[in-house]
Amino acid sequence: MLRTLLILALLTLAACTQGPAIAETGADCSSQKTCPAGMGCSGLFYDKSGSCIAEADANAACEKADGQWGRWGMSGRTYCNQIMADAGKPCLDKADCLGNCISTSETTGECQRLKQQFGCFSTMQKGQKDATLCVD
Repeated sequence: MLRTLLILALLTLAACTQGPAIAETGADCSSQKTCPAGMGCSGLFYDKSGSCIAEADANAACEKADGQWGRWGMSGRTYCNQIMADAGKPCLDKADCLGNCISTSETTGECQRLKQQFGCFSTMQKGQKDATLCVD
């Protein structure tokens, strides 16, 4: 009984912590109740520390961290899409890349450019064009 009460108390305290949980850097935080002084609650995004910052600042921080700021996928969510360290490197298989090996012909490919790839693309497997994936 005491253990159950302790668990309930801890869960209640956890629900009362200040600030929103951060899903990812660059996630929209416009709906948070408190906004930086002098700023409205639209066009705000989380930075790496969990602070809510203006879109222009988020864009600059994204580019500084080798990312590409934009609206992504069918949902049109705005966030920082990380550019892969091996982007554009020639490859024959996913094992050659940090992400997917994207087909550029029937027998060659290059490592995907962005961490979150959208649209339709064919992957490479063992030097051969393989499955076509569509991601949105």
